[in-house]
Amino acid sequence: MPGISTFPAYSASVPDYQAAVRTFAARAERTLYFRGVLTNRTIDYTRPAGQYVPYSVQDVYGSKVLPDTLAASIRPCTTTFRRACRRILSPMRSARS
Repeated sequence: MPGISTFPAYSASVPDYQAAVRTFAARAERTLYFRGVLTNRTIDYTRPAGQYVPYSVQDVYGSKVLPDTLAASIRPCTTTFRRACRRILSPMRSARS
């Protein structure tokens, strides 16, 4: 299981975000926040607020959140990063087989 996760389209429910805390060491994404999370009241999914942070933070769900631009300046699988890319991609390729 990977140590870092990103929800598809950066969208998840409050229980999903809470489960991610127990499953992954961190998330790399922009996070959605919903009215009711901080007050422990009924969650209102009709008006989410998204937040982008340019640095690592711990969010209200308890997750370490990495900025989603963490590797924006790194071109994937260039000569410098070839070994790292192989280590990352090899398990993914064998899982598809």
